[in-house]
Amino acid sequence: METYRHTQTGWLMLACAAVILGFSVWVLGEVSEAERFPGGVIAFSVVAVLVVLFGWLTVIVSEDKVDIRFGVGLIRKRYDLKDFVDVQVVRNRWYYGWGIRMVPKGILYNVSGLDAVELKRANAKAVRIGTDEPQELKRALREALNMVHTEHNDWQSL
Repeated sequence: METYRHTQTGWLMLACAAVILGFSVWVLGEVSEAERFPGGVIAFSVVAVLVVLFGWLTVIVSEDKVDIRFGVGLIRKRYDLKDFVDVQVVRNRWYYGWGIRMVPKGILYNVSGLDAVELKRANAKAVRIGTDEPQELKRALREALNMVHTEHNDWQSL
């Protein structure tokens, strides 16, 4: 059963993609048919695929799992909440970027902005989930963590 679902759109990423797509369409219209194929068509296709795969990020928290889905959902990751011991709101450094990234002490899933929620494992490896509503995501994850660890009798107070 879902306890939280939120989709964040990567507006800046989509705006950049729109500029590139617009430029590609313009270039395709300005060159002869023989010159069209590789450059403009490839650029248009790559950017269009990237938008569909990474244009937005959906986070779903259920009673015992957190699902992270980029775009249409072909790129996704599911984590069992029983593997985590803490959750907190964090701020990413600007150079951590967008997409799926290895960052110090873990991995980051992000489409926009610097705010994130960090889930920590007992071995100190973390999962950061970029979000435009960090307090709401933290609250949902904390409630789910409390339920999971209470059921397993291995929880110390968060």
